[in-house]
Amino acid sequence: MRQEVGYFEINKVEQIPAQISEIFETVKSSIGEKIANFIFAISTCFSGIIYALCYGPVFAAVCIAYLPVLIAIVGIFGLMVRKSSLAKLEVVKQLGGVAEETLTAIKVVAGFTREDRELAKFQRYSENTMVVGKKASATMAMMVGLMKFSIFFFYTYSLLVGSVFIEKAIPNFVHDGEPYNQQIVLQTLIALITGFVGLIAALPNV
Repeated sequence: MRQEVGYFEINKVEQIPAQISEIFETVKSSIGEKIANFIFAISTCFSGIIYALCYGPVFAAVCIAYLPVLIAIVGIFGLMVRKSSLAKLEVVKQLGGVAEETLTAIKVVAGFTREDRELAKFQRYSENTMVVGKKASATMAMMVGLMKFSIFFFYTYSLLVGSVFIEKAIPNFVHDGEPYNQQIVLQTLIALITGFVGLIAALPNV
């Protein structure tokens, strides 16, 4: 109601109700459990990393060198989700606008026998909405697959580094110079994995 006249010249009035409804649904899903889950995931991430740095700092620091890869994937994931959300919002707005426009002028449509034309128009927008939805799902699946691949690669990388630390008997200064052994490596690695899993768990709530 507070928009200038120019706003209604750019945006079609019949699309506004569908757009408002979609925005409300997006806001509702964002301020519900997602905030709590996001805080929990980030807290888990920092707790695991801090514990690993306190228990086996050198080994943890070498493993954390892999963290920028995960952060880059998280950033790309967030951008793709934002892009997909905006695309879905746009097509839903258009589809809702067509339905709203047709129902508002139903008498005119029926009077001039334009039912077939309106149905074809609605079908075209429905197919476009379906295509955008499939693209968003495919993008989500691709990013999840990439994230799982990066996790398995981290397992390989960290276990290789841990075996080198044990074989070379590299001292752990936190434990009075005691060389790294299986217990220290595994305990540090589990803490790091817990932290990284927390980072990954934050993805659906971005």
